[in-house]
Amino acid sequence: MKVRIDTCRPLIYRIGALKDKGVDATTEAAIAKLYVSESYVKSCLDAVQIFGGYGYMTEQQVERDLRDSVSSTLYSGTSEIQRNIIAKGLGL
Repeated sequence: MKVRIDTCRPLIYRIGALKDKGVDATTEAAIAKLYVSESYVKSCLDAVQIFGGYGYMTEQQVERDLRDSVSSTLYSGTSEIQRNIIAKGLGL
C-alpha cells in the first residue's frame, strides 16, 4: 500500500507542474486518474484482507473505504475511458 501511495504522489505533482507552465496535461491527467483510482481500489482490498472479517463490518471504516474506492473508478471517468484518452494522447 505504501508503494502505491508513493508512486501516486509524483503523478499528481507532475500535472500541477505542467499546468503551472501552461502546458496541456490531458494525457498525464488521464494516466494519473487511472493509476490513482485503481491503486485506491487495490489498497482498500488489501486493507479488507488485513482486517479479515472485521473489514466487512459496517462499523469499521474499511468497508466504507472499499465502497468509495470502487465508485471512484466510475465518477472520475471509468478506467476504460481513461485508457481511451491515454491512447488518443499517444496517437494510437
